Amino acid sequence: LEKSLAIKKEIGDRNGEANCYLNLGAAYDSVGEYDKAREHLEISLAMKKEIGDRNGEADCYLSLGILYRSVYKTDKEMEHIKKSLAIKKEIDDRNGEADCYLNLASAYKSVGEHDNAIDHFTKALVIMRKNGTKKGVMKCCHELAGVFHCLGKYLKANEYNQEALIIASEIGERAGKAESLLMQTLILYSISSYVKAKEYCGEAMAISKEIGLRKTQADCYFVLGDVLLGEGKYGKAEDHFKTSLAISEDIDYISGHFESLERLACVRYEEGKNQEATSFLLAAIEKCEKIRGSLPDN
Repeated sequence: LEKSLAIKKEIGDRNGEANCYLNLGAAYDSVGEYDKAREHLEISLAMKKEIGDRNGEADCYLSLGILYRSVYKTDKEMEHIKKSLAIKKEIDDRNGEADCYLNLASAYKSVGEHDNAIDHFTKALVIMRKNGTKKGVMKCCHELAGVFHCLGKYLKANEYNQEALIIASEIGERAGKAESLLMQTLILYSISSYVKAKEYCGEAMAISKEIGLRKTQADCYFVLGDVLLGEGKYGKAEDHFKTSLAISEDIDYISGHFESLERLACVRYEEGKNQEATSFLLAAIEKCEKIRGSLPDN
């Protein structure tokens, strides 16, 4: 990307240069270099505005929103995604509009605004169904299953997740299938169907290992740890949470890291080891505060 950027500058291709800055910004975000990510995305945004590329401007706002999600600044995340959504509506980019709804819904979900999350996921789903975007429909159904699961509406969650699972199998989307299998694990765990939950989680784990989805692997170990914790098997639960923690640390998966530490604290409390439990909780809080303190506002 750096070489491409240099060539675009050399030949005076301003739009190509802006696209390189946009792609570099997203790349820096993906590896946790948030200051560099914002710097490149803001350069791209300024250039897109200068040359009058409204679609590109919207893409920059969306990427900036996703960047702020990475550092848990939800207000800034929503602010930028809403700007992107407004432009996508203005230029009648229905796929882009659906993508914005999907991202806004994720932001609402992260702060517990479940009604808003459902509303925006549903808006995205309507557009995806109309456009025949099966992968998009799968994603929306999976996310809606997650929200309904959080609300304890397990039948509704199962309905959406089954649709996501069927589509993932139809289109050969292995990553999507692993995520839906993991969601099915959560639904079954929530209704105390532990044996079935382990079966689905095992299948999700197998796929994630086969195609190298380390984040999903971490989630599988975490969920299996929860199932084992529910069964009172504290030693095995601890082993799974520690494996989830190790993978999360290795890939810089912040929420996975935080949640694994929190669950390890739960195990210690159940065992009556309050001092060790407190240590795990303090480590979790420290990790959360560290990431929240990055990328200060201008």
